[in-house]
Amino acid sequence: MTVHRFKTNFRLAGLLLLSAFLYAGFSAAEAKELWVDNLSLGGACSDARNRSQVSQTTPWCNLGPAGDQALAGDVVTVRRGNYTKLHTCQRCYDTFVFEVVNSGTSSAWIKFRAAPGEKVTISGDGGVSHGIGVLQNRNFGDSPRFISIEGFEVRDFGPEGFCTWVRSTSDVVLKDLDVHGCTLGAVELHDTARVTVEDSRIHDNAMSGWTSAVDLYRCREGHIIRRNLIWGNTDTDPAESECHGIIMDVCKDYGGSAVIESNVVWENEGWCFVANWADNSVVRNNTCWKNGNGRAETGEIIVGDNNHSIYNNITVPRPGRLGLAMKYGEGNVFEYNLVQGDHW
Repeated sequence: MTVHRFKTNFRLAGLLLLSAFLYAGFSAAEAKELWVDNLSLGGACSDARNRSQVSQTTPWCNLGPAGDQALAGDVVTVRRGNYTKLHTCQRCYDTFVFEVVNSGTSSAWIKFRAAPGEKVTISGDGGVSHGIGVLQNRNFGDSPRFISIEGFEVRDFGPEGFCTWVRSTSDVVLKDLDVHGCTLGAVELHDTARVTVEDSRIHDNAMSGWTSAVDLYRCREGHIIRRNLIWGNTDTDPAESECHGIIMDVCKDYGGSAVIESNVVWENEGWCFVANWADNSVVRNNTCWKNGNGRAETGEIIVGDNNHSIYNNITVPRPGRLGLAMKYGEGNVFEYNLVQGDHW
């Protein structure tokens, strides 16, 4: 797995302390309904507004101010349009269209959502490297938590672009996303805990390097990957490194655990689901159909290590491929699976 890191820029100590003080003051603000509307459908937009001035009729134009200023309990509704502008801020990495920098709380999440019935696209059409980032802040080291992101199409970030990257944080929900055209990673969950990916479509990503469509790398506890459609993802690396539908990778030393349920995964270049150096998965009620597209020695579900519960899955491999495989380990349970083809 290739891990891409951003260089850290340190500011003057006085500026850090002042900014931290201001941030602490903002966090006590009353929760608001905030709006982003780059087509000015509800009223003339402006990114010069502060949070207290934003409403449906006085929205922001781009996602950057929302990522900077939304606080615990806020609901940010994004109107239809194609959002492409680079998000820059003091705590940002300045490489995403949309980066979340503040945290909610367990009882007051920050929610970013597409307006009901409207198509909101976050794309690389403007030349920005990456799409959505929920990462440990640059300079400050804070990790945004209790964040929900729902209803966006995220597409066409390349040639070295992440569509969605959640790193070094916890308590994040990604829901009803349509993720495609990603070249470095589609849904990347690195060193995270309690991240839910649900009701999303992750497809047609031609990716380079050691990654998969949903990539849980060095994962910690409590992940849920459910009710997603995952198809047509390929690997552009000649080494044919991964490009599985879903992977738990190098999680064993990080206390990782995941529930993988009710997904439909088909025609990806790698396996449907892989647990590699990872314990503690529940894999249930999934349908895996003819993965291993164009690659030998693949199949549908393969797990290693310990304490995996694999049940109520349907696997239909390509001819000569494996439907279900267990490499080694203890405490593993395989029950009530409908497996076509070979298994071991």
